[in-house]
Formats: sequence, C-alpha cells, structure tokens
Amino acid sequence: MLLFYYALIVLSAMSAVLTLFSCQITRVLDNRYKFTGKEILRIIFNINEVIKAKFWRAIHWIISSKYRGFFGGRVDCMIVYPMKEASAGVKVTKWIMKEYGLRGDRQYLLGYYNKEQDCYEINLLNKKPKMALLRVEYDEQHDKFIYSWPGKKESFSLPTEVDEVFVKKWSSTGLKDVTIKTYASYTRGICLDKFVIPESLKKAMGLPENTQLLCSIKGKPCTIGVPKHRKITTIFQAYYPLLICSNESMETLRKRNLDPSYDLKMVAFRPNLIIKDVPHPFYEDYYEYFDLISNTDCNTRHTFKAPLRCIRCSLPNVDYEKGSMNENGVMTKTLAKFRRVDENYPYETCFGKYAVSLDDNFTIEKGDHLDVLLKQVTYWKENPYKKQDRKQVEKSWIEEEEHQ
Repeated sequence: MLLFYYALIVLSAMSAVLTLFSCQITRVLDNRYKFTGKEILRIIFNINEVIKAKFWRAIHWIISSKYRGFFGGRVDCMIVYPMKEASAGVKVTKWIMKEYGLRGDRQYLLGYYNKEQDCYEINLLNKKPKMALLRVEYDEQHDKFIYSWPGKKESFSLPTEVDEVFVKKWSSTGLKDVTIKTYASYTRGICLDKFVIPESLKKAMGLPENTQLLCSIKGKPCTIGVPKHRKITTIFQAYYPLLICSNESMETLRKRNLDPSYDLKMVAFRPNLIIKDVPHPFYEDYYEYFDLISNTDCNTRHTFKAPLRCIRCSLPNVDYEKGSMNENGVMTKTLAKFRRVDENYPYETCFGKYAVSLDDNFTIEKGDHLDVLLKQVTYWKENPYKKQDRKQVEKSWIEEEEHQ
C-alpha cells in the first residue's frame, strides 16, 4: 500500500511538472529537429494531456459547467470558397455545416481537358493568380452565388448547393464522372460543358480557351487522422473539410513580416473557420478534439477533430489585390523564419489546423465558443497529399459504385 502511495505521489509530481512547463515542452517538441528521447517525451506529454482532459471533464461535470475542457477561443467569422482556387471567397458570420464542410464550399472549379493526360486539370491559383480577382457574393434571397470580374459589367450565378437537376441541365453526359488532376492527387467531378464560361472572364483571368466549369456531388473519402467509425467526405477541398486559423496567429505573423510594405492578409491562407481570443498564438496547433458551443444556447454543442497542421505551399504568396504572385515570396519567407515545426517535413512551413466535423447539418455563428476537450502535440506521420496512382484511385471509385 505504501508503494502505491509513493507511485501516486511521483506520478502527480510528474504531471505537475509537465503542466507547469508545458509551454517550454511544446516548444521543444514543436520543432523540425529529431533527437534522442523526443518521441518518448512526446508520448509522456500527450498521455499527461489525456489524463488532464479526463480530470477536468469530471470537475466540470461535478460543478455543472457548460464546459467539458478548457476555453479555446471564439468564432470570429467563416469564409466560404464556392469555387476552388478562385476569389477571396464570401465572409459570413452565420453558416451551415454540412457533411462535406461549410455549405457550398469548393463545389465548383475551373478546369481544362488535357489530351496528353486524358483527364481534366484544375487551373491552379498559384499558376493563374488573376483568379484571385474573381469576385463572389452570396444572394441570400435566391440562395445562390453571383460571380463578377474586373473590366466587364458581366456576371453569372451558380446555386449554393449542386443537385442532380442542376447537373442534368448543364452537363451533356448527365451524372457521369470525369477524372480531375489536382496537384499530385486525383479526384472526380462532373463537367458542366453546356455552361458557357464568358470569354471576357477567361481573358481577364488568363485562363486557357478550353476552360470549363466542373462540379462535384459525390465527394471523396477522408481517412487519415479521422475516427475509423465515422465516414468523412470532402468535395474539391484539398483533403480535409475545414481549415482553422486564429487572429492571434495572424497578428504574430504580421509582426514578424520581413517586408512591412507588403500587407499580409489572412485570406491568403484560404481558411474556413477564423477564431479569436485563443490563449496564445498558434495554440490551435494543439487542439485535437474540441466542441463548438452555441453562443445562444449553451446546451447545443458539436464535436470536431483536428488531426493535422496545414503544411503550406506557395499559394499564400498570391496578392489578392493585384491578382499576381508576390515576387519576393514574402509570406513564405516570413513563415520560414519561425514556422518550420514539423520534423518529418523540416523545410516546409505550417500555418493553420485542419479539422473535420463529427456532426453535420448544424449552424455555426460568430461568438460560438471552442471548448477544447483534448490537446496533443502531433506531427505528420502519414502524408494525405502523397502522389497517387491514378489507376488505383479510379479502381477504388468503381469498387465504391459496386458496393452502393
């Protein structure tokens, strides 16, 4: 019995030390260098966080608190990007969360048919930066997105959510899927070949003459870092349905800006959920599970899992005011000074945290609270963006169709 008490005292003391020096420990773990004992320290630290999470959940239950973990900030706003790799999106303070992400997010893209590859390819924003100048507004009365662009008083509209009626009206092949290449991976979509892209738009955005509108209604599975019992799908998102960024992290980035004459903007990271009042900058990196608690009804909560940080490419260097790439790559260079924090990708920068919702068909509003249920210090053990074998991907689609 005495040995048990000694062990309990030692474990309690260890937990207290890990908690007291948690900021210092996370800085040690959160860097790109590998060293002996790092993984053991990470395991011990994360186990302690699990124990703490269970302890605080019990305390909150005893005192009948609305929280189950700790305060992780508030929702500031959301940004919906109806068309992938185009425009600065639509900023909203109240929006519906669907099974694939924010309602209407990345359901469309502008692509072109590549004869050599025998598939469609997306017009990438970092290759066609003028697409940043495409303007989009939400028409709430008619529930549609209205697109316009500089130089011409022309516009077109697209429904907020794609359905079979819309697809059959604008696609000569009905619901037949085509293969679309996006970066190193492949996804599927439907070519809306009857929908004529205005020539003035293609000219203003510098797009190929054979550019066509594509959409997706089936989505693709999201498996890495998500609960095995839960089917998570995305549409044209890169992999995960949501990207979370905090105002505090963005403000820190601005303070470290290597070129003060260039205004670093949050939209360059294309986040979906922007939060504020986090305990300190980049604290969202450690959110593993969190609930969103409604600002109007504290009994309404919805659970999210945040599996990975976002490793950044050159996309944040797009200047959304000029429609061009920043020649000096200010955003990437500024991040490189202090945000190379993943040991498996030591020369890549990170900003933002990916998340998936374990619920769907609910509303997120400005002011909703983040109740962080579990913190963990993680890194990229498996790359969701690794180069895919096209034949294997297309085979999986066929097998999926046969099982339905």
